Amino acid sequence: MMVVPEIFKRVWRLAGGIHTALWLLGILVPTALLTWLGALSSVAWYWLILGALVSTAALTYLTGVYGRRFGIIDLPTACVIAFGELHGGEIAELAQGFGQNPQERLEVMAGHLAGEATILGKRPPSPVLEPLSNGVLAQGNFTDGASTFSKYGQSQPIYVDLAIRRKDLWDAIRRLRD
Repeated sequence: MMVVPEIFKRVWRLAGGIHTALWLLGILVPTALLTWLGALSSVAWYWLILGALVSTAALTYLTGVYGRRFGIIDLPTACVIAFGELHGGEIAELAQGFGQNPQERLEVMAGHLAGEATILGKRPPSPVLEPLSNGVLAQGNFTDGASTFSKYGQSQPIYVDLAIRRKDLWDAIRRLRD
Protein backbone atom coordinates (compact mmCIF):
# COMPACT_ATOMS: atom_id res chain seq x y z
CA MET A 1 0.00 0.00 0.00
CA MET A 2 1.41 3.37 -1.02
CA VAL A 3 1.38 6.08 1.63
CA VAL A 4 0.95 9.61 0.34
CA PRO A 5 2.66 12.23 2.55
CA GLU A 6 0.22 14.55 4.32
CA ILE A 7 1.71 17.66 2.67
CA PHE A 8 0.75 16.38 -0.79
CA LYS A 9 -2.80 15.73 0.40
CA ARG A 10 -3.04 19.25 1.81
CA VAL A 11 -1.65 20.86 -1.34
CA TRP A 12 -4.06 18.85 -3.48
CA ARG A 13 -7.05 19.89 -1.31
CA LEU A 14 -5.92 23.53 -1.36
CA ALA A 15 -5.52 23.49 -5.15
CA GLY A 16 -8.95 21.93 -5.54
CA GLY A 17 -10.50 24.51 -3.23
CA ILE A 18 -8.87 27.42 -5.05
CA HIS A 19 -9.91 26.03 -8.44
CA THR A 20 -13.50 25.61 -7.29
CA ALA A 21 -13.58 29.05 -5.70
CA LEU A 22 -12.19 30.75 -8.77
CA TRP A 23 -14.72 29.01 -10.94
CA LEU A 24 -17.66 29.74 -8.64
CA LEU A 25 -16.71 33.37 -8.05
CA GLY A 26 -16.90 33.96 -11.75
CA ILE A 27 -13.32 34.32 -12.84
CA LEU A 28 -14.44 33.21 -16.26
CA VAL A 29 -16.67 36.26 -16.74
CA PRO A 30 -14.09 38.92 -15.76
CA THR A 31 -11.39 37.10 -17.68
CA ALA A 32 -13.58 36.86 -20.76
CA LEU A 33 -14.37 40.57 -20.47
CA LEU A 34 -10.71 41.47 -20.07
CA THR A 35 -9.78 39.23 -22.98
CA TRP A 36 -12.37 40.95 -25.16
CA LEU A 37 -11.04 44.34 -24.13
CA GLY A 38 -7.51 43.12 -24.77
CA ALA A 39 -8.49 41.91 -28.22
CA LEU A 40 -9.67 45.41 -29.03
CA SER A 41 -6.22 46.71 -28.16
CA SER A 42 -4.52 43.61 -29.65
CA VAL A 43 -2.92 42.66 -26.33
CA ALA A 44 -5.29 39.87 -25.29
CA TRP A 45 -2.75 37.80 -23.37
CA TYR A 46 -1.71 40.75 -21.26
CA TRP A 47 -5.32 41.31 -20.14
CA LEU A 48 -5.93 37.62 -19.59
CA ILE A 49 -2.90 37.18 -17.34
CA LEU A 50 -3.52 40.44 -15.52
CA GLY A 51 -7.16 39.50 -14.89
CA ALA A 52 -6.22 36.05 -13.58
CA LEU A 53 -3.55 37.49 -11.26
CA VAL A 54 -5.80 40.21 -9.86
CA SER A 55 -8.70 37.78 -9.37
CA THR A 56 -6.47 35.25 -7.60
CA ALA A 57 -4.97 37.90 -5.33
CA ALA A 58 -8.40 39.28 -4.43
CA LEU A 59 -9.77 35.81 -3.73
CA THR A 60 -6.80 34.92 -1.51
CA TYR A 61 -7.20 38.11 0.49
CA LEU A 62 -10.97 37.71 0.89
CA THR A 63 -10.73 34.10 2.04
CA GLY A 64 -8.22 35.08 4.71
CA VAL A 65 -10.44 37.92 5.92
CA TYR A 66 -13.91 36.42 5.64
CA GLY A 67 -13.06 32.71 6.05
CA ARG A 68 -14.91 31.04 3.24
CA ARG A 69 -15.26 27.26 3.36
CA PHE A 70 -11.69 26.58 2.25
CA GLY A 71 -10.37 29.30 4.61
CA ILE A 72 -11.69 27.36 7.59
CA ILE A 73 -10.19 24.27 9.18
CA ASP A 74 -11.96 21.84 11.50
CA LEU A 75 -10.99 22.24 15.14
CA PRO A 76 -9.56 18.72 15.74
CA THR A 77 -7.18 19.18 12.81
CA ALA A 78 -6.31 22.67 14.06
CA CYS A 79 -5.45 21.19 17.46
CA VAL A 80 -3.15 18.64 15.84
CA ILE A 81 -1.43 21.44 13.89
CA ALA A 82 -1.09 23.44 17.12
CA PHE A 83 0.49 20.43 18.86
CA GLY A 84 3.02 20.15 16.06
CA GLU A 85 3.84 23.84 16.08
CA LEU A 86 4.01 24.10 19.87
CA HIS A 87 5.89 20.81 20.37
CA GLY A 88 8.24 21.00 23.32
CA GLY A 89 6.62 24.16 24.59
CA GLU A 90 4.75 24.74 27.81
CA ILE A 91 1.24 24.59 26.28
CA ALA A 92 1.82 21.28 24.47
CA GLU A 93 3.33 19.73 27.58
CA LEU A 94 0.41 20.96 29.68
CA ALA A 95 -2.09 19.39 27.27
CA GLN A 96 -0.08 16.15 27.27
CA GLY A 97 -0.18 16.06 31.07
CA PHE A 98 -3.92 16.69 31.41
CA GLY A 99 -5.12 14.39 28.66
CA GLN A 100 -5.44 10.70 29.42
CA ASN A 101 -5.91 9.83 25.76
CA PRO A 102 -5.41 11.62 22.44
CA GLN A 103 -9.02 12.87 22.29
CA GLU A 104 -8.75 14.49 25.71
CA ARG A 105 -5.46 16.11 24.70
CA LEU A 106 -7.17 17.63 21.66
CA GLU A 107 -9.92 18.96 23.93
CA VAL A 108 -7.34 20.59 26.23
CA MET A 109 -5.57 22.16 23.24
CA ALA A 110 -8.94 23.40 21.92
CA GLY A 111 -9.45 25.18 25.23
CA HIS A 112 -6.13 26.97 24.80
CA LEU A 113 -6.95 27.92 21.21
CA ALA A 114 -10.38 29.20 22.28
CA GLY A 115 -8.64 31.58 24.67
CA GLU A 116 -6.72 33.11 21.78
CA ALA A 117 -9.06 32.84 18.76
CA THR A 118 -12.70 32.68 17.76
CA ILE A 119 -14.08 29.16 17.54
CA LEU A 120 -16.92 28.52 15.10
CA GLY A 121 -19.64 25.89 15.38
CA LYS A 122 -23.07 24.81 14.15
CA ARG A 123 -26.09 24.54 16.41
CA PRO A 124 -27.87 21.37 15.33
CA PRO A 125 -29.68 21.14 12.94
CA SER A 126 -28.47 24.49 11.52
CA PRO A 127 -25.89 24.29 8.71
CA VAL A 128 -24.53 27.77 9.53
CA LEU A 129 -21.21 28.24 11.30
CA GLU A 130 -21.43 30.87 14.02
CA PRO A 131 -18.90 32.08 16.57
CA LEU A 132 -19.02 30.68 20.10
CA SER A 133 -19.15 33.60 22.51
CA ASN A 134 -17.03 33.80 25.66
CA GLY A 135 -20.22 33.42 27.69
CA VAL A 136 -21.03 30.12 26.00
CA LEU A 137 -17.44 28.90 26.33
CA ALA A 138 -17.58 29.56 30.09
CA GLN A 139 -20.64 27.28 30.44
CA GLY A 140 -19.16 24.09 29.00
CA ASN A 141 -16.25 22.24 27.49
CA PHE A 142 -15.03 20.65 24.29
CA THR A 143 -16.00 17.01 23.77
CA ASP A 144 -15.54 14.21 21.22
CA GLY A 145 -11.94 15.10 20.49
CA ALA A 146 -12.68 18.84 20.11
CA SER A 147 -15.31 18.29 17.41
CA THR A 148 -18.29 19.26 19.62
CA PHE A 149 -19.03 21.60 22.52
CA SER A 150 -21.35 20.62 25.38
CA LYS A 151 -22.61 22.47 28.42
CA TYR A 152 -21.45 21.11 31.77
CA GLY A 153 -23.64 18.21 32.88
CA GLN A 154 -25.32 17.71 29.49
CA SER A 155 -24.62 14.82 27.18
CA GLN A 156 -26.03 16.43 24.02
CA PRO A 157 -23.66 18.90 22.37
CA ILE A 158 -24.95 22.42 21.77
CA TYR A 159 -22.41 23.04 19.00
CA VAL A 160 -21.09 20.53 16.45
CA ASP A 161 -18.64 20.61 13.54
CA LEU A 162 -16.35 23.02 15.37
CA ALA A 163 -13.91 24.95 13.23
CA ILE A 164 -11.49 27.87 13.22
CA ARG A 165 -10.34 30.27 10.51
CA ARG A 166 -6.87 29.36 9.28
CA LYS A 167 -5.62 32.89 9.84
CA ASP A 168 -6.96 32.90 13.41
CA LEU A 169 -5.29 29.54 14.06
CA TRP A 170 -1.85 30.80 13.03
CA ASP A 171 -2.33 34.03 15.00
CA ALA A 172 -3.30 31.99 18.08
CA ILE A 173 -0.29 29.69 17.69
CA ARG A 174 1.99 32.72 17.44
CA ARG A 175 0.49 34.19 20.66
CA LEU A 176 0.71 30.85 22.49
CA ARG A 177 4.41 30.59 21.64
CA ASP A 178 5.15 33.93 23.30
